Amino acid sequence: MNAPRAEGLDASVARAKVSAAGRARDFSHCGLQEALDSARALVPRLRERAKATEQARRMLPETIDDLNASGLLRFVQPRRWGGMELPFESLVRIPAELARGCTSTAWCVGNWAIHHWMLALYEERAQSEIWDQDPDALIASGIAYPQGSAQRVEGGYQLSGRWSFSSGVDPSPWNMLAALLRDGDQVVDYLMCLVPRADYEIIDDWHVLGMSGTGSKSVKAQQVFVPAHRALSMLRARGGREFPGAALHDNPLFSIGLSTMGTHCLVGAAIGNAQAALDLSIEWVEQRSTSYQSLKMRDLPT
Repeated sequence: MNAPRAEGLDASVARAKVSAAGRARDFSHCGLQEALDSARALVPRLRERAKATEQARRMLPETIDDLNASGLLRFVQPRRWGGMELPFESLVRIPAELARGCTSTAWCVGNWAIHHWMLALYEERAQSEIWDQDPDALIASGIAYPQGSAQRVEGGYQLSGRWSFSSGVDPSPWNMLAALLRDGDQVVDYLMCLVPRADYEIIDDWHVLGMSGTGSKSVKAQQVFVPAHRALSMLRARGGREFPGAALHDNPLFSIGLSTMGTHCLVGAAIGNAQAALDLSIEWVEQRSTSYQSLKMRDLPT
């Protein structure tokens, strides 16, 4: 049974507008505090679903629905596409809040958020292909290591490889896959390749003790064609205005180097998980009675 909808989330959903043409909701009016309130309102439901999420080894559809309704899957997406475009700190604070309910969910939300930020670094054509069709589109990744290999071909690149730890891959229609670009035996660049779901295989190998709900499975692609506009050169992605998408978005958020930005999206899940452990420990101590004195532990002097 689902927990009752919290007031903060309902208010956020009510403010989310859908046009007569059926376009996705526009969250460009949402600020950081509103997003944090929505995340906080989701915590009881996420906590209720946490066990089922771990057992499913992926994000539950109802959780995706709640996150979409609140706009929390688009909190760093550029306003140009209807996203919140929240400041840098949101990458830590929002996942930290969500992790108080479910760490796996917070981990995936942080990953999906940073991938929205990364898509904003690509050429406008790549952004349009995804966000014009579906502004809510989720993007997984295989970027922990450049486990793929790419070669130049006419109009783009040919990509092959197997990538580990593609968190949130099951509900994601796109993936960002890292590859070494070779010229013969020499590595000449590092590419972040945008690949649609039809062009790669999900390998069901994520069987772990903790955070199984992230669904961080491996993916595999073989001789997939990647158009040039869907490949981002990582030698250019070092910050400043060298990003192809930098001319499209004035916000300095989209001029930060990937190595600086990337890992912050994962910190929040750890912080929120620790806070949840503390919250639950305090709750347990407040309720527990002693064995022989029938006193509440909270009332004991030591």
